[in-house]
Amino acid sequence: MKKNNVFFMAVIFCSMILASCSSAQRSYTPYALSTVSSVSLPALQHSLERKDYEILDTVKAEAVVTVNVGRYLAIKAESGEFKNICQFSEEGIPIYIVQKSEGTVRAGSIEGINLPEIDLCDGSSMASNLAAYRLINEVKATDADGIVAPSLYVTADETGKGFFSRTVTYKVVISAKLIKLNSNH
Repeated sequence: MKKNNVFFMAVIFCSMILASCSSAQRSYTPYALSTVSSVSLPALQHSLERKDYEILDTVKAEAVVTVNVGRYLAIKAESGEFKNICQFSEEGIPIYIVQKSEGTVRAGSIEGINLPEIDLCDGSSMASNLAAYRLINEVKATDADGIVAPSLYVTADETGKGFFSRTVTYKVVISAKLIKLNSNH
């Protein structure tokens, strides 16, 4: 009888351990989102006469995000704004989910640039969205009415060898021309 109780308790204990290991703990990652509309230069020239607007300057913003690939993905902004630790999960569709999060992920959306939807476990999308957020802040800091001809440049450099010991660094640069509408015409 005592032997059965020990076996029963061992089965329950092992079941609890397996259940706690298989269910991934998810973390909440706070994020901020900014948007800006843009227009292509030909569309602007088609809609307005040259005397109706002034091109003020060209602004650019960049973001660098590194992904350390190991047992987990460690994704962090070079600026230290955020860090996400992601673990592979096979619950339902196999995906990476955020296990731990530090800081705030800042994202931007710019009409006219095909930015990837923000994925908190993808360094490229996080870098692109952070660069867009920073460009929007640059636009807001000026007296411009909008942006024209936005462009996106992404690089990815990989260092290290092996599947579980490498680092991928994403650098994204977004630029656009600032415009000011002339109200005295």
